[in-house]
Amino acid sequence: LFSTIDGYLALYILTLNGSTSLVGTMYGTACLVDIPFFYWSDRIYQRVGMKWILFGPVFAYFIRLCSYSFLYNPNLVLCIEPFHALTYALFWGPAVTFVNDVLLKN
Repeated sequence: LFSTIDGYLALYILTLNGSTSLVGTMYGTACLVDIPFFYWSDRIYQRVGMKWILFGPVFAYFIRLCSYSFLYNPNLVLCIEPFHALTYALFWGPAVTFVNDVLLKN
């Protein structure tokens, strides 16, 4: 599912008459918002558990994709991009911690 956004979002923004600078800013915003989630991912995982880590990003991904479909002003993509942290960093950081915990038990 991640390839739908990674592969086509920039093209969609350009179709909405967005600039290439906006596309770069969009990806930069997504990366900056990911940093705190990756930093705190272990504590988030320990606090909420893997069940919610799996559910939360899927729900956030649904909201993110629906928000893109209603996008009419390309600049508003910067308001949606922080959801990248919920769909990417909130999943992959704790997933790595979970695998590490499972492997250390065996």
